[in-house]
Amino acid sequence: MIMQYGPGFRHAQRGAALIVGLVLMAVLTILAISTMRTATLELSMAGNTQYRATAQALAEAGLHVAIDQIDQDYDPAALPGPDAGGWTNGIFAGSIGDDPGNTFSVDILYRYEGPPPPGTSLNQDVFYFELRSTGRTTARNARVVLRRGFWKLPN
Repeated sequence: MIMQYGPGFRHAQRGAALIVGLVLMAVLTILAISTMRTATLELSMAGNTQYRATAQALAEAGLHVAIDQIDQDYDPAALPGPDAGGWTNGIFAGSIGDDPGNTFSVDILYRYEGPPPPGTSLNQDVFYFELRSTGRTTARNARVVLRRGFWKLPN
């Protein structure tokens, strides 16, 4: 038996393929936009991680510069004395790398004068200080603050 389709059947089919095609295109467009937004967000997060790591390295470099200068040739009289009572801000500052906006700043806080740490053979009191090093990048204004305690023999 041969089925014949009349003019009414053909008329009912008109436009269905267009609607299905448009729905599929809309779904694909939404998926493409979602994928692009996810990729952009991941790129931004990777950049933030990179700038934070740079700020961390700057803060660590500030600690090393401050400790080296205090140990080698920094005038102990310029360090805050026992009655200073607060942070001496920005006593060591500098920049590293090609971008002069990538900077570090190191603050010093006098803690107290007391016996040397256990395990040392010193027979005199030492001065205890705390360093606060801040590393900053110009890009995305990343900022990391590190603190480290140290002690120094009086001269």
